[in-house]
Amino acid sequence: MKELFENIPEKNPKNIFNSVLIDTCFLVYVFEHNEKIDRLRGLCEKKYVGMTSFNIEEFLHIEHKIPESVRHNVRKFLHSNPNMFRLNIDVTPGNAEAERMFVRNVDEELLKHIQDPSDAVLIATAINIGADILTRDKHHLYTSHLENFLNRYDIKVLNKI
Repeated sequence: MKELFENIPEKNPKNIFNSVLIDTCFLVYVFEHNEKIDRLRGLCEKKYVGMTSFNIEEFLHIEHKIPESVRHNVRKFLHSNPNMFRLNIDVTPGNAEAERMFVRNVDEELLKHIQDPSDAVLIATAINIGADILTRDKHHLYTSHLENFLNRYDIKVLNKI
């Protein structure tokens, strides 16, 4: 599966407009529900849809815990060469201090609104490129508190396509 994610074209953050970043939990959710896959494919045709290298690493780390049917659906989707991009960032999962530094370099106040630095990495990246977020994380990311904070950046956190 790692090779399939590596084959997703990398984009330069300066060349990405009208984009959406997918959180790890949203990716799993989509492929647990077959009817959502076509919606994701349709979104990929309308907007730039991508994943950060951080979220890809998270997915690969939990891959063995994901049902085989979901892994099969992800592989099938990635083999079809969807119009997606990969955004490499300079932080990897598992190093909370590096995650905090990455987030603070974008916005000092962000960690006041998202307690988990690994979740904050995705939001910080979205702020950097002006992307919306697709997530199922209702504890840290899909909250009215964070939504209000992100209004200053004109970024939306969505939980469905």
